[in-house]
Amino acid sequence: MYKSNVIDSTRVKSDKLVIDTDAGADDAMAILLLLSARANNDTNFDIVAITCTYGNTNLKNVEKNVLKTLTIANESKIPVYSGAYKPLTHNHTSDNFFGNDGFGDFEFNQKIIGNIDRSKHAAVALIDLAYKYPGELSILVIGPTTNIALAISLDPKFVHKIKRFYVMGGSVIGIGNSSPGVEFNFGSDAESNFIFFNSTRGEVSLLLPWETNLSINISSSWRKNVLGGINSKFLKFLNKAESKTKESPTWEPCDSLIAAAILCPNLIKKSIVTNITPIMEGEARGGILIDYSERSHKPNNVEIIQDVHVEEFQKILQDACLRNRTQNFRAHQCAAAALAISRSNSTIPHRGENNTSGIMNQCNDSPILAPIFHERPTAI
Repeated sequence: MYKSNVIDSTRVKSDKLVIDTDAGADDAMAILLLLSARANNDTNFDIVAITCTYGNTNLKNVEKNVLKTLTIANESKIPVYSGAYKPLTHNHTSDNFFGNDGFGDFEFNQKIIGNIDRSKHAAVALIDLAYKYPGELSILVIGPTTNIALAISLDPKFVHKIKRFYVMGGSVIGIGNSSPGVEFNFGSDAESNFIFFNSTRGEVSLLLPWETNLSINISSSWRKNVLGGINSKFLKFLNKAESKTKESPTWEPCDSLIAAAILCPNLIKKSIVTNITPIMEGEARGGILIDYSERSHKPNNVEIIQDVHVEEFQKILQDACLRNRTQNFRAHQCAAAALAISRSNSTIPHRGENNTSGIMNQCNDSPILAPIFHERPTAI
């Protein structure tokens, strides 16, 4: 018999979440989806920080885009930290998929209500939060993995204090979207991928790869006319942020899909636990090798989402944007997902001390870490 994963009200906000983002338009949708659930007290996660990294655009624009998103949500209390402005060993050039600023290049007329906390680097903030909430903190990684790799490099114990990483990235059947077989986020920093996935074990990392986004086959017409037609301040904002994307028959939600899986694990229809090995050299640099046949004899280090319940995902997005008219957002959507899944007889897989003093000295001594920490963009 199917068992619902709706969170008991006594556990609401018992776990902590950090969003590590490169703040393109798809990131904004993921952030607003999570904030919508948080505002209605319908999630078991309390968002304790947002950390910024380069990716869809440069770091300065990412900082601005995060603050714009928080302003739309009328949220000024979540700390925002600035992180890596480039990959560990290479330079980075954005493909401007969402416009030059990663956000549709539209004029934002509202007064920004938040600010960037520049008291510490994002990687240091991640370490501090991991020690503050050991075993309770999860991290949503929806940009390049550089901030995570920096945190691991500074304190290898950091990764063992994280409850779960939720990651959008990687190409698992060779399609890719930045070069053949390479997905954009992972292609941005191969060395950071290597550090990250060679430090984690078991099912601690839940990975949403590029091809799963493609396979859900949501039409651009649905995004533009159904979801985009909702009279909501969130959607008006997101429609402008996505306005520079190229015309395509289908819409790839990417970051909002992995965010929805955090809110409602029942969305995951099929997944596999295996080992992935990041590639750092050659034409496949930034790609990953997936041990489907279990021949590498390496320990499992990731759970890969292979299929999701698409209609339930669409309902979650719609209700988030209609949140003022929707009560008990998360419980309602997970219950709806449970009912639909049970009716279709689908099978749901079972998922089964702080020493930050001296960290900046470590950065100063490292030829790789020093420039990433100290060559900072102008404050906004």
